Amino acid sequence: MKIANLLTCCAVLAGLATARAHAEPADAPNIAGNENMPWNKGVPQDIRTIARDAFLEGNRLFKIPLFSRAVEKYAEAIDKWKHPAFYFNLAIAQINLA
Repeated sequence: MKIANLLTCCAVLAGLATARAHAEPADAPNIAGNENMPWNKGVPQDIRTIARDAFLEGNRLFKIPLFSRAVEKYAEAIDKWKHPAFYFNLAIAQINLA
């Protein structure tokens, strides 16, 4: 059972490793859903704007590619706003560091 789980994880990671050019688009945080979405609750618009700016800078660094600096920017964005796109791009950037 453990070997099967390990193989499944390896297959998923191998698939994600090919996703280098498929990070979330720059406008993804604009499609944040309504205010009832879990990641929007309690996050003021001005904080979202600051977090989105860090996310966009992470995307710019990702394209260069400067993955370690992109990771820093995505983490900075996550500290301010727990948006799923930030986590997704952080994971893709971290995979590209390996």
